[in-house]
Amino acid sequence: MRVISVLLLSLLIVTACSNPRASLGLRKNAPDEFKVVKNAPLEIPTNLTSLPPPRPGAPRPQETAIPKQAQQALLGVEDSTSRSEISQTEALLLHKAGTDQANQNIRTVLANPDDASKEQTQSVAKRLLGIGDNDEEANVLNAKEEAARLQKMKSLNE
Repeated sequence: MRVISVLLLSLLIVTACSNPRASLGLRKNAPDEFKVVKNAPLEIPTNLTSLPPPRPGAPRPQETAIPKQAQQALLGVEDSTSRSEISQTEALLLHKAGTDQANQNIRTVLANPDDASKEQTQSVAKRLLGIGDNDEEANVLNAKEEAARLQKMKSLNE
């Protein structure tokens, strides 16, 4: 009887936990692969008197920036901006992609919202077909003048 009560009590304690596997240590705690950052190794200088004074909050001189580390890992080069030579294949690919025809003033074009808003306020027919939404008063019909014109055309055809 005592064994059964001990088993029931231990079962009650384990089930009272919100996650028994984690509380018992049966679940793996893998590191987040997106938060792993490689730190530069510690270096011992040869002469301690020649060290610059510490600056609080300044980055370590031997540390590279995280975007630079990602660029090195993806491209496999130390400094991709220092590569001034490109192969014929890369040049052909860039030419086919149209990089030589890119607008050099794209920042000013995108920064000026007035031009884009003018085109967006026009109707679809005006933008695509060039018809409709004209501001000219010539498109407004005068009923009397139109009736006179139609009468004149009718008399010419007879």
